[in-house]
Amino acid sequence: MSSTEQRPNGPHPETGSLLSPADIAFLEDCCGEVASYFYRMLSYLLEFVQNGVEAGRFSEQQAREDLQIALWYAYACNNIGEYEFYYRTTLWMPDSEKNAAGCGVWFYRYACALTYCGRLDEAFAYAERGVQEEPGYPWGWLHLAKLRAHFGDKAGAMEAVSRGLALVPGDYEFLTLREEIKAGASLEQMEYHWIDPGCDERLQAGQDEG
Repeated sequence: MSSTEQRPNGPHPETGSLLSPADIAFLEDCCGEVASYFYRMLSYLLEFVQNGVEAGRFSEQQAREDLQIALWYAYACNNIGEYEFYYRTTLWMPDSEKNAAGCGVWFYRYACALTYCGRLDEAFAYAERGVQEEPGYPWGWLHLAKLRAHFGDKAGAMEAVSRGLALVPGDYEFLTLREEIKAGASLEQMEYHWIDPGCDERLQAGQDEG
């Protein structure tokens, strides 16, 4: 449940967000090493916004423009992994774009949601912007490589993989993607993976019950 202590209007000086340090700590606690609680995370955020608006601490528009809320909202929705929730990400993110300069994570999460909603031209544009905004964020390069390959830029896709591997040497996802790009895999094939190598091996062997 969202905390109900009285708070001043506007962002917290410690976080630069409407979310307090305690709110962020709760959201971080929802991210476990074995199991994560994405529905719980999303419910907390929605209740936080509703309570804050009803108490007059901020408006719904202020909440939607808040970068930290947007990042956590997209993280929860994207990891639920169902079309409805990717779509909800695409509806939530645009209001915070004006505050996302330099934040590769924002562009990556929005581009992923757009991809899974079939809005590939928009996803490609945001993925390209993301690596310009924060070239040191590796996963922006990962998603951009997939989209470059999908749109026929194989050389550019391999360059994006190289940029990513320079940031995370030996990473399983980048190494796997490099081989798939060489083999001319489809975007659907490139997306059909688990991050964990052992889990992905079982998935590719058809042994994943999910």
